[in-house]
Amino acid sequence: YGQKLGVDHVFSCEIEPFKQAYIERNFAPPILFRDIRELDEDQATTAYGALVDVPGNVDMLVAGTSCVDYSNLNNEKKGLKDAGESGQTFRGMMTWVQKNKPPIIILENVCNAPWQEIAEDFQRNGYQCHFMRLDTKHYYIPHTRTRVYLFAARTTDPKKCRQIPIADTNSSKNKASPQVVEDWKEKVRSLRRPASATLEAFLFDSDDPRVHKGRQMLAMPGEDNTRVASDWARCESRHQRARLEEGLGQRRPFTNWEGGCTMPDYAWNDWGKAQTDRVL
Repeated sequence: YGQKLGVDHVFSCEIEPFKQAYIERNFAPPILFRDIRELDEDQATTAYGALVDVPGNVDMLVAGTSCVDYSNLNNEKKGLKDAGESGQTFRGMMTWVQKNKPPIIILENVCNAPWQEIAEDFQRNGYQCHFMRLDTKHYYIPHTRTRVYLFAARTTDPKKCRQIPIADTNSSKNKASPQVVEDWKEKVRSLRRPASATLEAFLFDSDDPRVHKGRQMLAMPGEDNTRVASDWARCESRHQRARLEEGLGQRRPFTNWEGGCTMPDYAWNDWGKAQTDRVL
């Protein structure tokens, strides 16, 4: 569109060390907090152990709280109000939202998250919102990753929020939504475009030292024992539906999967042997 988007990165928050490293390498935020559950205080601990003030003057919050309690592979799912990891991290985020009231919030999570309940929570806190189910392969990136995104805009009249129905992931245009939410929905739809870059464009060269190091880690002693049996019945129907919708057929010519894995000679067989049936 010929326009530059100026962004002042205020802070990030992540508890996993390797994810902290990714954020630091790629975005170098001025503050990298460790635990989102601490952000309800005036000060919180950073990933490096320092105690610093928690910023509150933020125009836009982009967040993705823990999804572990909503996953299809989780046999002990927990709801938003339970004391699970997903509920705790969401409440930590909402406590910061209630305290600082950012004008715009974008939230991402898995499709099985309780989106209606999440949206109603935002409404109770003075936000009008909408959530949509999107797939990355429809937005430039050669990778299928279906997630739901919620867009919330703070209103000057919180009472109206509870009177406006929340559009679900498959609904048509919600005439009652505020204009900024409608504009977001239409803008996201207008950006839809199939992947325009090949998968190879996102990969390291085959002779990159990081590739060799990764393969060495896969081939460590005991690697043959890492491929454990897993019950993937919970997501098998979704896989079958995707194959039908995409016209992929039922064969797996690359992995030759028949309850096992036999990949071509040039492929990473050490990687294939370590994968579960759900992946293959």
